[in-house]
Amino acid sequence: MTTSCRDVEIVTDEETGETILLIKVRGKRGVGYCKSMPSAVFPFERLLQRNLPKPGDLIFPGSHLMMFNAILEEEGLKFDREGNRRTAYSLRHTYICLRLMEGADIYEIDKNCRTGVE
Repeated sequence: MTTSCRDVEIVTDEETGETILLIKVRGKRGVGYCKSMPSAVFPFERLLQRNLPKPGDLIFPGSHLMMFNAILEEEGLKFDREGNRRTAYSLRHTYICLRLMEGADIYEIDKNCRTGVE
């Protein structure tokens, strides 16, 4: 089964046999790939059904940063308890911590985040 939308494809993970999203990530170090959690597949499928995108379309065609900031503002989460501004980058640390607490393989996290294990 392969359903896709621009840089996201639903695949079967060869290592676990689970259905996941394989996400092409473009960054300062070039192009890499990130594997989602299996629980991300259903919401992605709902977006595909709702929006009916063509293969080259973006999932969120507007500015994802503007949408993210609007949600933070609406929910009163733009600043943390210490008054620090939350950004989309703030989620990176949260993701890494949550995955480590779940017992995920540190090298898998390293590969997903395109960072070093140290």
